[in-house]
Amino acid sequence: MAIGEKTTHLKTLEQFLPALLVFDDSYKVLYCSDKALKVLKNSSFNGDKLSNLLGSKMWDQFEKQWTKNFNSFSITTSFNGNTDGQLLLNILPSDDYEGAWVMHIDVPNLEHSPKRGIVLPGKNSSTEKYRVIFDSTLDAIILSDFDSATAVECNHRATEMFNASYDEIVTGGVIQFSPEYQPDGLKSTDKLAAIKKEMLNSKKEKKIFKWCYNRKDGELFDAEVVVSLFEVNGQKKWMNIIRDVSDRVENEKKLETSHHKFKALFNNTAAVTFLLDTEGNILEANNSAREKLNINILEDKNQPIWQCGWWKSNTYIVANETMKQAVKEVVVTEKLKQFDFKFHDGEEKEHTYIFTVKPFAEPNGDVNQIIIEGNDITELIEKREEVLKNERLYRSIIRNTQGTSVFLINKNQEIVLVEGNYNEMFNLEIDQLMGFKPSELVPTKQINEILNERFENALKGQLGIFDLSYGRTHYHVKTLPLREFDGLIKKAMVIVQDITDIKKAEKELRANVKKLNEQKHELELYIDSNKDLENFAYIVSHDLKEPLRNIMSFTQLVQENYSQNFDQIGKEFLDYIINGGQQMNDLINSLLEYSRVKKGEYHFQKINLSEVFSLATNNLMNSILEARASINLVKGVPEFIVADIKRIAQLLQNLMSNSIRYCNPDPEVQPIVEISVETRPYDWLFTVKDNGQGIAEEHHESIFSIFSKVSTGKKKGTGIGLAVCKRIVEQHKGDMWVESKVGEGSTFFFTISKGLKIGRTEES
Repeated sequence: MAIGEKTTHLKTLEQFLPALLVFDDSYKVLYCSDKALKVLKNSSFNGDKLSNLLGSKMWDQFEKQWTKNFNSFSITTSFNGNTDGQLLLNILPSDDYEGAWVMHIDVPNLEHSPKRGIVLPGKNSSTEKYRVIFDSTLDAIILSDFDSATAVECNHRATEMFNASYDEIVTGGVIQFSPEYQPDGLKSTDKLAAIKKEMLNSKKEKKIFKWCYNRKDGELFDAEVVVSLFEVNGQKKWMNIIRDVSDRVENEKKLETSHHKFKALFNNTAAVTFLLDTEGNILEANNSAREKLNINILEDKNQPIWQCGWWKSNTYIVANETMKQAVKEVVVTEKLKQFDFKFHDGEEKEHTYIFTVKPFAEPNGDVNQIIIEGNDITELIEKREEVLKNERLYRSIIRNTQGTSVFLINKNQEIVLVEGNYNEMFNLEIDQLMGFKPSELVPTKQINEILNERFENALKGQLGIFDLSYGRTHYHVKTLPLREFDGLIKKAMVIVQDITDIKKAEKELRANVKKLNEQKHELELYIDSNKDLENFAYIVSHDLKEPLRNIMSFTQLVQENYSQNFDQIGKEFLDYIINGGQQMNDLINSLLEYSRVKKGEYHFQKINLSEVFSLATNNLMNSILEARASINLVKGVPEFIVADIKRIAQLLQNLMSNSIRYCNPDPEVQPIVEISVETRPYDWLFTVKDNGQGIAEEHHESIFSIFSKVSTGKKKGTGIGLAVCKRIVEQHKGDMWVESKVGEGSTFFFTISKGLKIGRTEES
């Protein structure tokens, strides 16, 4: 590139220089850019003193803060006697002029109107003059050909920013330092082409946008870019002024994260929280305030807090005044204020809130805002009242517990609190006990020494439980250490119980236990004899079958072949023998059945209730037809249960048989039996209901015992059937009972456990 062309480019760049000036140690201005003149509002400046350029007020600030070293500080702008903003000055030594300083004046987004700057003395080459200024900026500046996008010029800051050489930047242009995609997902080349197209179509000469760049070493950084489109000698040029804003972006992200955290904390805290101005107007309210106190932030914002939410109600006039006065007091005193009051929510439930009003000071110490935090202490108050209530209750219990006294002792073992029946136990009033040592209440040296040792151990943190006897009186004593909130033990509790009566009862109990052991031995002998009785019943009933069968057979032969030779009395005697034999046979069969149930093996399996019902009714078909009975299985019963199918069928058969046998004596009333099953969490509940004669209440338990008979009239059983039923139910881990009234029928209930395991089990 020719020197003349390069100089032209540098002169072109001058209009894009930031607010920049150069001065020497004597504060003589060597150069001042157009933008610096505009920032300082001194376009008519034609002198050479920095003090004249800044003006008296800004010069005073500059002198106080400038230390003739690399420095950054801010000054307040003052033009025509008015103070209207801040300027950030960044001053660093010049690399090109000995004893000179370069000052950057930072004013973001300042519009620029090119004006001629002051001629920089000391250098004859215009190229060198502009190069010094060009390279002294804090921003990277790259001048490119608009159509080819090749760079024609860049400053020293650009080489530092991209960590690349001048030739590398000029050769490849700025686009080479862009990643393939920008953070918004657009391709860098496509996004840049769109920016160019937009500027051409809109005829805008300047555009400011955010961009992400790659340094030569691959490190990404965020930048703020100002691009300008202009013509030089009939050619379109593309100016890029690039500022590295990575630190600012990072700080913004941190600030945004911090803001989100603060917002989340503000909105999600359980306390109702408000931010007010000094007049008490709501600036912000968190979610708890909106939900609990009915604050509508869209309607209530910038309204006094005492005129919003539940404060609107006339019921809370006192609360309104309290809040208003608290805000005013905090603004004046700049000290926090706390108060509490009660109110009712929308459901008329009473709440108690404690409010804390705090000043919120700016960094300069001025209080411009107020923070209010409110906590619902209703539950806390209720708990405190509950504690007091429990304390009164415990005191009442101790006071009314016969023979019990409670003492609190201090480090000196002196009584500081007493409750209970101390007057009855020691015949002393409370004023006679306070300040005394409990050990002094028992006038024996031996017991006194024991108590002193135990109390000292309690005050050291040990729990003690022991008994003492004095004369004919016996005491049970507990000593407990009491820890304060700081963990230190400063008191101990002594609980004294008069156990004289308990000792007497223990003596009587030991005598009763001895007697009970003797009765236990007798019971064991009875149980053994009862088992022998069951075995005997089985053997006898089994061995009686054959001789009874012979008696019945020969008696029937006599009746068939010789009864015509008997008179009427003889025939009746013969009938008595046959009926008695039949009853004896039924009794023996029932005994055998009961013995088999008691001693036999049973098999738990998954059974179908419909099949069980059919099996039981088929066995009773003749009795059902003869009695014209109706046997119904109520709909909705479970399909399967786990049980022994034969024994459950026998159980239902016995219950249905009883219902038919003891039906209503009125022949016009049809016997009806209803069977239902209900599924419960741990068992199945069976119900067998009939409309028969019913059972008197005094027999509801005894009917399940063996040989128990409560039937009346001609229909009598053996007294074993229900005992068999109950035994089967017990084998199935269930219970059995009856509800009945005479003349109103009976309802038998029994349960079958759901915990039975499938398999064979032998009765133990």
